[in-house]
Amino acid sequence: MSDRRPARPGAHRLPPRSLPVPRRGLEPAGPPDIVGGVAKWDGVRIEGTPVEVADVQSLAFFDCDLTGLSLAGSRLALRLVDCTGTALDLANATFDSLEISSTALSDSRLVGARLGGELRDAVLRDCQLDLASLRMTRLVRVELHGCSLVEADAYAASFDSVLLSGCDLTAADMTAATFARSEMERCDLQGLKGIEALRGVHIPLADLLPIAPLLADALGIVVTD
Repeated sequence: MSDRRPARPGAHRLPPRSLPVPRRGLEPAGPPDIVGGVAKWDGVRIEGTPVEVADVQSLAFFDCDLTGLSLAGSRLALRLVDCTGTALDLANATFDSLEISSTALSDSRLVGARLGGELRDAVLRDCQLDLASLRMTRLVRVELHGCSLVEADAYAASFDSVLLSGCDLTAADMTAATFARSEMERCDLQGLKGIEALRGVHIPLADLLPIAPLLADALGIVVTD
């Protein structure tokens, strides 16, 4: 079935597919191939931040294991395809073009990052996305486990087959976002803005009770004693 076909609200979530695992035996990264201002690494192990990052406006990593890469405060285009990433620092970075696909990220900082683009077949675990911008970002078959999205901005974002598990979405903004085949469990939703956008999301009853006043306000329900 095509990803572009509208999902029924009650349809089952589709898990990420083709996720890589850390690989043994990858060679340490050498100089990248640079074509048209795009620095490309393929099938290597990257520890720290390559010096070439400072000289280009577009980075592409294919089939790589990355540890400790820092792009904090940068403005560039980024592709991560078939990669694993640990302890990445992308805080306050602006990605005018972003593709994260078939990729697993863990213990990484994306605080205040502007993530304009697409995340597909990806897992983020124990990552910090407080104040991050996901405005109009498309997420397809994505899982977020134990991530912090306090005051994150997901205005008009598209969530298809997305799982948020054990995440903190305190005061996050979901205004005009759309959800299909998606689930939330054990998440903190206090102060969530645009809560009406969660229509069709699968949420356990125990998680709904603390936000009952928010739901009542969104639906115009007058609560009486």
